[in-house]
Amino acid sequence: MVINASIKIAHLLENEQAVAVFESLGDPHIDDASRASFNSQISKIFRVESTDTFIAMADRWLPGTPVDARLADIFTRVIAGTYAPDK
Repeated sequence: MVINASIKIAHLLENEQAVAVFESLGDPHIDDASRASFNSQISKIFRVESTDTFIAMADRWLPGTPVDARLADIFTRVIAGTYAPDK
């Protein structure tokens, strides 16, 4: 299969096993004009227990928007100060 890397299209795939054929569930991003996961790279999706609601964690890029290093440092310190992976 040849994939055109210049085309940005969000696509959700699902599979119950580690090695098997994935089932396409289509584009999960409703009303996303960019068709690129709202300009994000999703790393994890959590289902809210007992609901049909999902929460996605992602890295987001905003071309043309400068990064405020001071604000990034504050976020890093807050996250590092509260991170408890064993809880």
